[in-house]
Parts: sequence; C-alpha cells; structure tokens
Amino acid sequence: MKVFGHIVCYNEMPDILRAIESMYPFTDKIMLVYGGEPNSPLRNFLEDRKGVYNLEIFDRPFDSLRNQRNFLLDKTEKGNWIAQLDPDEQFTRTFQYRIREYISRVDPTLYDDPKRKSPLVVPVNHYNLYGDILHYDGTPIWHHMKVFYYDRDLRWYGKFHCHITYGDKKDRGVVYITPQIESFAILHYARLNPERVSWRQKHLGKKKYGGYDKESWQEESVAMIPLPPECL
Repeated sequence: MKVFGHIVCYNEMPDILRAIESMYPFTDKIMLVYGGEPNSPLRNFLEDRKGVYNLEIFDRPFDSLRNQRNFLLDKTEKGNWIAQLDPDEQFTRTFQYRIREYISRVDPTLYDDPKRKSPLVVPVNHYNLYGDILHYDGTPIWHHMKVFYYDRDLRWYGKFHCHITYGDKKDRGVVYITPQIESFAILHYARLNPERVSWRQKHLGKKKYGGYDKESWQEESVAMIPLPPECL
C-alpha cells in the first residue's frame, strides 16, 4: 500500500517548495496539478525539481479547487492512501516521521468493510500561523480531509471549501476517523495571493472570503499559536 501526495498549484511561488519538502519524506510520489500559465517561472521551477522530489506534474487550467483535486484522484490508483496539502500548508516533522507507522496500525478489516459508509481518514489538526480571519481566535481547526484512504467512488465536492464523500452526494459527507488516539498537525501560512483573490472576484463576485479578501486581511506577523512540542 502506497502513500501519494496531492498538491493543487496555481501561482504560489513563496510557499510551494515548503509544502513539497514537507511531503517528500513519507510519500511514494508527489502528484501536482499546475493550473497557471505555461512556461512561467513557477512552472519551470517545478519542472527543474521533478527528479529531486519524485514529482509528477500535470498541466490543467485552473477552474476550481474541486475539479483539480478530482483530476488528481482520477490519476491515482485506488487502494492507496492520499496526503493532500494546499500550497501554503506544511506537514510538521512529527507527521512526516510517524504517518506511515500510524497507517500500518489501521484495522485492516476497515478497508473492505461494507458497513463503513464514509471515507476513512486520519485526524489532522490545522494550525494557522498568520492570523487568517477565518481562524482569528487561534483555535486549531480539525481537518478530516488531509489524509485519507482512496477507494470506492470517493470524490471532492464544493468549489473551494472542498470535502470528500462517497457517491454523488452534494452535501458535506460524514467521515470515519481512524480509531487511534493520536492526531497530527499541519501548519497553514495563509499568504494573501493576488492571483487567487483576482480569480475569486472574477468567478464569484466581490464577496468576503476571510483571509483571501484584501479588506479583511491581517498583516503578516510571527506565529500566533504556540505549537505543542509533539507537533514540531
């Protein structure tokens, strides 16, 4: 059983290498779909590092996060685990060192259990470092969609705040949390990306989207949330 890394990239030059480097130590392959301009500095940057990080790069014009993520699912063999990151996120060192050992302890009967009606996921905490207004109170956010077992008719739904579920359900699906006590953490740098803001305004109108709205953006600062030692 393998672990594949999934990353959707548009134009995140300041952050993308950090995400890739945090995924490289524990994945069998990193699959990245690039939605920006061909022959851009970022695209050439990624191409030059394919061999270093075992990258498989796909070019597909960005139309929505959901479609890009489903595109990567279609390129991935079922019956394996997927660890997915946004380009401004990073897996912590504890996660990198222990995720494979954690997955090896998952009850194997869960994989093919017909009674399990929801996706099998690993609990991951989301620590925001730059004061994104969506998480302004400093509370770690649970993300049940960062590491999951890819089987059946698993699909992503929702254009931006995507969630995974089985079948053709359009509502937020329930997930089956692997029954271990431990949980892991990712770091979210929440950088304001001008191209991302422009795309959202063009396709969704001038609505407020938390940290991605210029008026609601808070100035970047040092890490606001003290991370417990086990996350580092």
